[in-house]
Amino acid sequence: VAWEEDIDLIYDPVEQHLSVTVEGIPAADNQRFKFRANDAWDINLGAKEPDDGTLVPGGVDIPIPDGGTLTFFLRFTTPDPSYEVIEN
Repeated sequence: VAWEEDIDLIYDPVEQHLSVTVEGIPAADNQRFKFRANDAWDINLGAKEPDDGTLVPGGVDIPIPDGGTLTFFLRFTTPDPSYEVIEN
């Protein structure tokens, strides 16, 4: 996976979240990500500081756990947008 490329999230209408599972993420120091809309940086969501799983416009980059297979969730069903990353 090249992190310079966009990875599209898929909407689940039953669970009401966006998610994607990415396999083969290399273990590397300081990997980070943000959520952004429409392959552009006009709308981007990063972590609120301190990071509590809440997203804010233009927030800080979110650290990626140590490689492998990860599932990324983006939720708009909470008072503020939120995210979760689960190691599979």
